[in-house]
Amino acid sequence: MIGLGIDGEENESPAPAIDPELERVHAGLASTFISAYGQNDVSFNGISGYATIQFDIGNNPYYEVTALTAVPEPSTWIGGALALAAIGYTQRRRLKKRLRVIS
Repeated sequence: MIGLGIDGEENESPAPAIDPELERVHAGLASTFISAYGQNDVSFNGISGYATIQFDIGNNPYYEVTALTAVPEPSTWIGGALALAAIGYTQRRRLKKRLRVIS
């Protein structure tokens, strides 16, 4: 692997080593999944309103798709309330001016 040093000069550095034990564990998990479900890969296209998928690795494997509801942050609520108050205030002033002109 070739990289740039601090001074901008190219230097050759060894590629990072991969732990063989970690590789074996990941391969074991993948092969266990393939043998248990007879599938080579898993894909998930989110359905509107469903944002997470969970797998349980216990004795009774299952999957669960959980629906999540977006809740605005308090600052969003405050901003909305202030905007509504500003609109109400300007409309009230506008109405008072019209009533004075008519009277």
